[in-house]
Amino acid sequence: MRNVDYRVVLAVILAFCVTRMAHGQHNPYGVIPVASLDEPYLILIRDSVVHRALDLTDEQALAITGLTDELDPLLWRTRNQPPQKSGEEIRKLTKTAEQRMSDILSFAQRKRMDQIRFRVAGMGILLGDEVGEKLSLSAEQDSKIEKVIQQAEKAADQLRVEAQKSEQGEQILLKAARIAFEQDRRIAAILSRDQRARLRAMLGSPIEVWRLGRVKFKTPALCESDGWVNSKPLTFAELRGKVAAVHFWTYGNLACVHDYPVHRDWQTKFGEKGLTIIGIHTPQTKEERDSGRVREKASDVGLTFPILIDNARENWNAWGNSVWPGVYLVDKQGSVRYWWLGELSANDGQGEKLMRLRIEELLAEE
Repeated sequence: MRNVDYRVVLAVILAFCVTRMAHGQHNPYGVIPVASLDEPYLILIRDSVVHRALDLTDEQALAITGLTDELDPLLWRTRNQPPQKSGEEIRKLTKTAEQRMSDILSFAQRKRMDQIRFRVAGMGILLGDEVGEKLSLSAEQDSKIEKVIQQAEKAADQLRVEAQKSEQGEQILLKAARIAFEQDRRIAAILSRDQRARLRAMLGSPIEVWRLGRVKFKTPALCESDGWVNSKPLTFAELRGKVAAVHFWTYGNLACVHDYPVHRDWQTKFGEKGLTIIGIHTPQTKEERDSGRVREKASDVGLTFPILIDNARENWNAWGNSVWPGVYLVDKQGSVRYWWLGELSANDGQGEKLMRLRIEELLAEE
């Protein structure tokens, strides 16, 4: 247990009520809580832990990277859509990915992938018609299992509240493990020996679900919208080998104004170390669409980094951004790793502290 990254585990525990690709959520740890997603397949197929479990060849891994790179521009755009539309789009993308993956994976690998999906879904799969029929569960067993799962979920909800107030990562992790262990033990007692054997076959060998979700996403291209301030037009291909902080803002938003010192400080401390800040100015009001005014404001407050004026919201929608301000960190290979939605300087600068650590980590990578 000493090698567990409790930072990651706590991020997973605290991430609840998530139904899309971290829709409306911070992601300062680079962890997508797959167990909380309605449709985790698009995340799982890019996960290195899953790749090892499938024992992929180099050729297969390359084909999957090509697939995710192709789907990511569409996946990003789902993030600021209404829930119903977003859910429909993700189901379509998932179906496309499943069809393409069936050509990439062998029969044995596809079976293992199904087992991993069952593992991620948790014991709640027993309440579904498909699994219930395969195990021949009786109505009495259904009722008992549902009660056990509800009790476990209630305990987990209480633990999430506790985790938000506690820095005792190891204790929280152990409590979460006990909740899961007790749930599984009680459900196993409800099943017959034959049903337990069939369930084990469906689940396959164990996989540490809490390790899943440390994934990357293809960076959306920068759309030439209404010109640049402080720079010639930039592309992420040009920035290869550098770390980028992509910052959505607008000069009339008070939270964005509060974060000016943060970005000036990052520019001063990390600019010469390989960080490029790209401000994307997406207007919130009609008055903020004045490109000349954007240039004046940037000059007045000392924002000297490149700024892309996004009056048509092409970049806002390409990234699926939903709030002002929003900051995304791009690694040296051009993949989005972390993001923070909302004011970095709020709550004693919690967001700034976390994202600063991530910037330092990305700069230190080869």
